[in-house]
Amino acid sequence: MFSLFRCNHCGKLSLYQCCDCNTDLCKDCFRQNHLSFYPHHFVKGINDSFLLKDSFNVNVKPVNIAVTSDIKCLPNGDVIVADVLGKRVMTFSVIGKQKHVIQLKYRPKIMNAVDNNTIAVSLYTNNVAIINIEKKYIEYINSTSIKSEIVSLTCIKKEIYVGDGFSIVVMDILGHFQRRIELKVRPYDMCFDVQSQLFYCIDEFSRKLISFDCDATITFTFPEPDTNTNCIKRFTLDNDGNMLVLSKHVNDELACVIKVYSKGKASDVVISNVKLPQNLTNFSICFHHSSKSVLIGVDATVYVYTI
Repeated sequence: MFSLFRCNHCGKLSLYQCCDCNTDLCKDCFRQNHLSFYPHHFVKGINDSFLLKDSFNVNVKPVNIAVTSDIKCLPNGDVIVADVLGKRVMTFSVIGKQKHVIQLKYRPKIMNAVDNNTIAVSLYTNNVAIINIEKKYIEYINSTSIKSEIVSLTCIKKEIYVGDGFSIVVMDILGHFQRRIELKVRPYDMCFDVQSQLFYCIDEFSRKLISFDCDATITFTFPEPDTNTNCIKRFTLDNDGNMLVLSKHVNDELACVIKVYSKGKASDVVISNVKLPQNLTNFSICFHHSSKSVLIGVDATVYVYTI
């Protein structure tokens, strides 16, 4: 149900509420005035499905400033954070309690869980690290089958799927080449939905959300080519196989999270006014399946949004 509140400044229909000064705002008053005068105030969309509940900082000594390149959730509920500046991977509870710190030789880029205690991490050196979290054991994989920059990575049944140019390289957990899947898109940020048996990715060039099956046949594109909508940055899957897409309009300094249903035919904005860093590689999003929360990592902070 849509809000019927009125803007406290001009009387138009309000879309936002400032939680710091308890003010209802229309789109124009928020964008043209409030955002400039009160840039650090928390402003939520009145009709957002998820609201900011908590946040925690991932700065862990001896590195004073952490910069997140990716966050993911393990099946056991722990949150894993890749710190590109400190060259390390850290685990936290969903409320921010630090658990593990694993130091790496190289800068981590993107990650995915293999199981409760094992993760695969792509590195800026264009190889992959397999990490046992409890034992803090790291195995570095240098695969000759990876021909270009790693732009995405996901894991399915102890196999690693690496986005490599216009293809996906499939390796086992030891790094042995299994097969190559040729694509018509360059898969930036990728995941696999077990229930639908579909891959989802962002095409690095068009910045559109693409779904394709195990034969590399595209099943849908969001948004459709003839629509003028937001530029998709990162995404995650919820418990129902729907996509929660972090997106940003080219003319807007704020981002939002859009819910794209599993068939790719409809969408709703579920989180408004996400402030992204100037370096658009230092942010990420993941869905915490047990608490049904959306986690957004921006620089050294993880924001927790709940229904």
